[in-house]
Amino acid sequence: MLPRFTYRPDYGLNERTQPSLDVSKFGDGYEQVAPAGLNHMLRVWDVSFSDRDQTEIEAIKDFLRARGGVEVFEFPVPNSPTGEIALVRCPEWNRTFSRWRSQDCKFTFNEVVA
Repeated sequence: MLPRFTYRPDYGLNERTQPSLDVSKFGDGYEQVAPAGLNHMLRVWDVSFSDRDQTEIEAIKDFLRARGGVEVFEFPVPNSPTGEIALVRCPEWNRTFSRWRSQDCKFTFNEVVA
């Protein structure tokens, strides 16, 4: 059983998809485009936690550090009408000390196929 990310991110979550494509360009201006593999439509989420106390941010970072950017975990997709759970990996995050005892943190979650 995979660990589940249980923290609630800020509203305004950014989800993006950039299809992975194989493109062959021909000398006469034409090109041939095909999907690069079976799972070429994976999503990326930019997840933010703003104006949170240090305890919450540290708990989130501890969860992600334990995965080390390598292990996959479950991410309940916010506002999903079907309660979708995506399998993701978090390769990077950054923290900003916004004011006294308050921090902002941003994470990138990349969807994976397990």
